[in-house]
Amino acid sequence: MVKVIQVNPRDVTQYVGVNNLRWPFNRPYLDRIGAKIPFLKHDYYHIPSAYYRQPIPIERLKKYKKVKDYLTCDHYSHSMWYKTLTNQLNNKGVAIHKHRKMKCHQELNLFFEQYLNPLIESLHTEGYRSGESIGLVTIGKNGEIHKANAADHRFFIARILKISPVPVRVKGVHEKCHLAKKSYF
Repeated sequence: MVKVIQVNPRDVTQYVGVNNLRWPFNRPYLDRIGAKIPFLKHDYYHIPSAYYRQPIPIERLKKYKKVKDYLTCDHYSHSMWYKTLTNQLNNKGVAIHKHRKMKCHQELNLFFEQYLNPLIESLHTEGYRSGESIGLVTIGKNGEIHKANAADHRFFIARILKISPVPVRVKGVHEKCHLAKKSYF
């Protein structure tokens, strides 16, 4: 079972993305071939040092900058996020956010008015609710929590708006981490 922990998103300052979470095989592949690998435990696993991505500061991510800009704009149509999606729509005929495809400006506006704005308002007034998308983290060599890829926008909104605590799933642990075994598992 994947361990879910509560964190203050302001304490999570580094991002490792997703590549290390697929090292070098995924669980269905291992199950299919019947492989038993000693560092794979439960649904999280120890990530060998050679495959643990170098963390980068969250503030340097385009995705984080886009969310922060959005939260400081007086209207969504002035935001970097809106302009990026508008450019996609104008150049490719479709703007995409995750699995949502917007084929006209009306659909793009509805994305902000009926999805993103209510999401932000809900997070701001109610915090994380049970059943919402939960992000992934990994535990670094020194026991630090690194944001991994999943539910990034929600996590970044919570971080910027100082919403705490936020539930996250621990998906991997640096193979040389001894603190995490005592603190989180």
